[in-house]
Amino acid sequence: MTKLKSQVTLGDANTTGDVFDSVAFRGVQIATDDRMLPESLRGYAPVVRGTAQSNARVTIRQNGQVIYETNVSPGPFEIKDLYATGYGGNLDVTVTEADGRTENFTVPYASVAQSLRPGTTRFSVTAGQLRDDSLQTKPAFAQFTLQRGLTNTVTAYGGGVAANGYVAADIGAALNTKYGAFSADVTGAQTQVPGQESMRGTSLRIGYSKFIDPTDTNISVAAYRYSTAGFLSLSDAASVRDEAMHAGDINSVYRQRNRLQLTVNQNFKDHGTVFLSASSQQYWNRSGSDTFYQAGYTNSFKFGTYSVTAGRTRNSDGDMSDQFMVSATIPLGHNQHAPLLSTNLSSTAGAANMQANLSGSLGDSNQYSYNAYGTYNAASTGSASNAGVSGVYRAPYAQMTASASAGSGSNQVSAGISGSVVAHPGGVTFSQTVGDTFGVVDAQ
Repeated sequence: MTKLKSQVTLGDANTTGDVFDSVAFRGVQIATDDRMLPESLRGYAPVVRGTAQSNARVTIRQNGQVIYETNVSPGPFEIKDLYATGYGGNLDVTVTEADGRTENFTVPYASVAQSLRPGTTRFSVTAGQLRDDSLQTKPAFAQFTLQRGLTNTVTAYGGGVAANGYVAADIGAALNTKYGAFSADVTGAQTQVPGQESMRGTSLRIGYSKFIDPTDTNISVAAYRYSTAGFLSLSDAASVRDEAMHAGDINSVYRQRNRLQLTVNQNFKDHGTVFLSASSQQYWNRSGSDTFYQAGYTNSFKFGTYSVTAGRTRNSDGDMSDQFMVSATIPLGHNQHAPLLSTNLSSTAGAANMQANLSGSLGDSNQYSYNAYGTYNAASTGSASNAGVSGVYRAPYAQMTASASAGSGSNQVSAGISGSVVAHPGGVTFSQTVGDTFGVVDAQ
């Protein structure tokens, strides 16, 4: 739907997760599709405004790198088509006048998932049946969400959900400040539990994101949610009602109380990158907490890259599981068609997994590509191995693929062809699979 810059989906799909938690459904959905916008207008980036005294040159830098440069006429100017750059980093703007005078100012730039450009609207309307195979009775529901970028600083958002025996509403805002991007919203919900009293509650969600320029530190995700004892999300409410309708125990559905998530990336430039990730959640009707910690290091060396990752998971019962992974990527040569070797060794709960992958391309236009792999798994219950090869030929009118693999107790062989057939006033054209946007050129 071009006028609404949206896409209509019929059948099995998932709701958007910008306002409410995403759920699987079978039905119909109309939702904003950013692919209908130029890439320079997708995602969040602030509008840069200023005033030029003459024919001036505007240069915008982020983290010391020039990301935009243009000439402007005398008078006020607006730059609205900056490409979104992840979670941001303040923009340093220099206006150079015709006589060499310069003016410098800074525009704060940080974003969270809910942030939108000024004047931009995003919406979704969904109606259908909740798609969850664990439910004996799947409820029908309808959901509406709306986000609107009001200024460089403020994005407002909210929405509502109505289902069999359930209703919820959300309202919130996202802020872009020099101290980082913040989001906060509150959701109220009421669930009618068959044969029992209704459950009512609220849930507060707070998010934060910041790129710290001097230290090159990215706090990419920091989110906290607190829910009262009577609050249920749509999927949890469906599970509680399903248990009540079929003489089950509604306390078998764990009601979340707190949830905290944090991810930090630290770039040491020539000395690699370190990331730290952690999450923890507690429940109203379950003791203990589920926690997860992970840390990793990535760097490059003369011939390739390598990374090391370690993590630990602990559930509320006290059971712990450790994970370790080491991987490396090495080009086998220096020419254009040199194959790439990727290796990976991981260990989870005492089980080891080793994998090697060799890939590359051939042909003047890299129209041929290939991949070969081998894996080996060793655990207390036994070992297993698998190996396979695949190839792709990108022909002028289609793409052809073939693959084969063999392993412990299984074999597989496949082949396929894919492409596009475009009908237009000049005839019918066969081609490779087209992207989101394409054109047909009739050149005599």
